[in-house]
Amino acid sequence: MARRATYNNDMIECAQQIVKDPETARQLRTSLKVLIPKVCRVSNSYIAQVLGVGVATAVRMQKKIAIKLRVNQPSKAVGAEDGIPEQEAEFLEP
Repeated sequence: MARRATYNNDMIECAQQIVKDPETARQLRTSLKVLIPKVCRVSNSYIAQVLGVGVATAVRMQKKIAIKLRVNQPSKAVGAEDGIPEQEAEFLEP
């Protein structure tokens, strides 16, 4: 049996934004790769057939959306709320 695609709400929102104003056909297909399976509840292999790409390419399209989300989210430095960077700076001063 084919593996079902899994998505989170952030991926869906990102894909919906891209579908509204895609810059390229590739962006549109990548966004549809996320939205169609979510709405229709179909497998990766089925959506690959619909988009005219291989299953591996369809999965890579899904990953591009996830990576885009990670890149756009501000990263939090480890220990930033604990004052650790300040302590390290004091420790490293000559």
